[in-house]
Amino acid sequence: MPQKLGGFMKVRFRFFPYYIFFLVTVFYSSACDQGNDRLKEKADIESKVISQNQIDAEMAHLTQRSKEMEKDFLERQKFYQALVGTYEGEISNGYRIKITLASRLPNYQVPRIRMLEEITNDLDRLGLNAQIIQWLPNNNLSAIGCQVEMIKPDLVNGELTISSDNCPNLYKISISHDAESIFDSTQSYLFAQNLRINEEQSIIPIVYGEILPLQNPNTFTFTANRIVKNKSK
Repeated sequence: MPQKLGGFMKVRFRFFPYYIFFLVTVFYSSACDQGNDRLKEKADIESKVISQNQIDAEMAHLTQRSKEMEKDFLERQKFYQALVGTYEGEISNGYRIKITLASRLPNYQVPRIRMLEEITNDLDRLGLNAQIIQWLPNNNLSAIGCQVEMIKPDLVNGELTISSDNCPNLYKISISHDAESIFDSTQSYLFAQNLRINEEQSIIPIVYGEILPLQNPNTFTFTANRIVKNKSK
């Protein structure tokens, strides 16, 4: 019996190192799995943080871009509203002229940050419609005229060109703040810049320019004052 026990102990001690190796391997494998899980969890958290930061940065960029486009739209809209109205005056050939300008968009402001698509859509639709009539004094039957849609003024120089297939003339029009500054492109430019930066809504009192007929080589000049409607009491 002791001999059998001794043999068993020898066998047991012979496999003991393998048993220890097995336990170490299992422990190490478990530790590695836990370590990998922690690394994966850390990587997932870092990935989510990076993704959120990218989203926040993109949103901040879009918000800033929207504010810049909205500012540009409001400046253009204010300039267009300053032009809206009816002007009447005299052409150098003795005819009278009446120019009516109307905005294609209502004058409004949105009290929120709009999406880029909304602002782009309004910028595309922003424009003026014009009706121009010319006639001889004391002879309304001599009147000729035309209508033109979607005119885009030059906000920098304070100019607009009106031309279409159904118009007998081409009109080059500039803005002025008083009668002494007409036919002065520098004054028109300065007036246009002031209209853009002025926070209050202004109006344009005088327009002037040239008329180029399509049927002859002559060029005529004109000056027209804004017609101010009498306010009802």
